[in-house]
Amino acid sequence: MASLAAAPCALAAPLSPFAKGPYLQGLSSHGVVVRAEVDPPAALSVHVEADARAFDVRDDTPAAMHSVAIEGLAPRTTYRFTATSGAAKSSGSFTTAPPDDDVAPVTFLIYGDNRTDAIRHGAVVRAMVDEPADLLIHTGDFVDDGGNASNWQSFFDVEAPLLRERCLFSAVGNHELTEAQGASWLRFFGTARAQAERSLNDTVRWGMVRFFFINGWGSLASGADRAWLDRALKASDGEEGVAWRFLVTHHGPYSSGLHGGNERFQAGEVEPLLRAHGVSMVISGHDHVYERGASGMLRYVVSGGGGAPLYPLGPPLPQTRRAASIYHYVRVTVTPTKISLVVKRPDATQFESASFSASSDRAWDDDAAQVPEKTAPSPAPTVSSPPRASPSPTSCRCSVPGSPVRGRVPPVAALLLIGIGFARRRLRVA
Repeated sequence: MASLAAAPCALAAPLSPFAKGPYLQGLSSHGVVVRAEVDPPAALSVHVEADARAFDVRDDTPAAMHSVAIEGLAPRTTYRFTATSGAAKSSGSFTTAPPDDDVAPVTFLIYGDNRTDAIRHGAVVRAMVDEPADLLIHTGDFVDDGGNASNWQSFFDVEAPLLRERCLFSAVGNHELTEAQGASWLRFFGTARAQAERSLNDTVRWGMVRFFFINGWGSLASGADRAWLDRALKASDGEEGVAWRFLVTHHGPYSSGLHGGNERFQAGEVEPLLRAHGVSMVISGHDHVYERGASGMLRYVVSGGGGAPLYPLGPPLPQTRRAASIYHYVRVTVTPTKISLVVKRPDATQFESASFSASSDRAWDDDAAQVPEKTAPSPAPTVSSPPRASPSPTSCRCSVPGSPVRGRVPPVAALLLIGIGFARRRLRVA
């Protein structure tokens, strides 16, 4: 009896040393960075192959965290890779970015605000795994507490199948900034330059598209963050082949959700700056909703439905075109003359689609017919076991230490909005 009981233990496979990853960072037309955290600390080797070409890149340092830079790759080419640490192996693949003069369509997925609910976060990730795309854009708030190691481990456990096949580029969220200078976010998702400079801002070129990632809690009126944004925008003004520019920040200038717009954008007059440098859209999160709108010809998308508790919606803003309190992700397709987006729920059903054209005098192609709309929160997904309790929207601690700017909705008003939302939902059900 004792020997039979012990048999399953004897046959069990050893635990993998890969605590996080391998996952992709810094993907460009000519290179990529493969990152992994191993436990216990050990060397890491990455084998890369495409068609008849194969080679290995090693980091022989017995470290916990590895960033293996792979250069000399061909643009728009699919590579397979296998990361090895000790006897353990883990594989994935990636497709490099197109060359700068390529005008083929570019597709990326937007999501963010995953935080506290692994079940709902996992549902969004599973849907995105099945959605073809070139890259991922994350709007921030990966975790509830940027200094909590178990929070980060939960994020990487959920995202593993997605991040070993697609590269994630991201803005820092306020929940990452609960840890001084966003140290863990920089460690996991900062470029080598950003890590060296302790910078929370960056920019990425992908074919005809230029992305600017800015810390939404930075000094947007003056100081280092504003100076960085000024320089980055000016440097892109004469950039050959760039047809579209996107700004990505966790807390954007407009939202009809619980937090409202980011007052720093108004204080720093960031919107006129973006217009002057040809930025077509601001992508943000922070409010756990979906919203699409425009201020003049500057469009915005709020995508914070990646798993954290949903927030109620207030009255639509004058800028609002469509808004809903739903779990979701957004697929964006870019061509030289048009941008199209599709918003999907975790069950892959479509919430809405929209587009705008470079030659049009309308912010969105459907502006003539679109009526501002908001919907009640979507029902929670059916799960095999009840999820752990999540903090209420009014206890999200959505501020940064030392920050004078807080959400526009006080707790009493927030509770009233939540009550109204639930009452409307019950009436619909009845």
